[in-house]
Amino acid sequence: MGTKAAQDSLASLQLFDAQSQPRFVAYLACDPRTSDEAVQCPTVSRVFNTWHNDRHVEVREIKTDDPLFKSGRPSISSGTASGRPYRLAIRYDPVVVPSFDRWSGTSGTMTSGFVPGRVGYEVTLYVFSTASDALVRKLTLHDQVEMPQSANVTPTIKAGAREVIGQIDPAFLNR
Repeated sequence: MGTKAAQDSLASLQLFDAQSQPRFVAYLACDPRTSDEAVQCPTVSRVFNTWHNDRHVEVREIKTDDPLFKSGRPSISSGTASGRPYRLAIRYDPVVVPSFDRWSGTSGTMTSGFVPGRVGYEVTLYVFSTASDALVRKLTLHDQVEMPQSANVTPTIKAGAREVIGQIDPAFLNR
């Protein structure tokens, strides 16, 4: 889903009240597929913690197999969610694909080529009603950029996490 379409879809839910206070509790699950991606989950967590501190959004970390993703009801208590109409479940998949040299050919006709690495994210956002546990919205967001060999991917991972938060809370990016 495009950036503008995702923001419009989430804005229509009024996730923030007139005083810019969150009307939801956020649940974050980082879902790495490789060890290179697992190293970046703490980076993603720190960015979401900054969001928590700056915008007073309650962010709870959960596992990717939490029942919240299927039933709308988290395995951990959402005690402070009372009075808040939504639960926002964020399944964040960091993408880190290292660069490599590719060799191909047969019988004396070998060729080689450099394949640049890629860094980014694949995210699924689920918005559930706290009253009914019904799924109200499901959005997918993704972005990947090529990275030079041996580049530090952490700044790109941080920027990607901020970009995802910006889809939920555009005011966060203006801070």
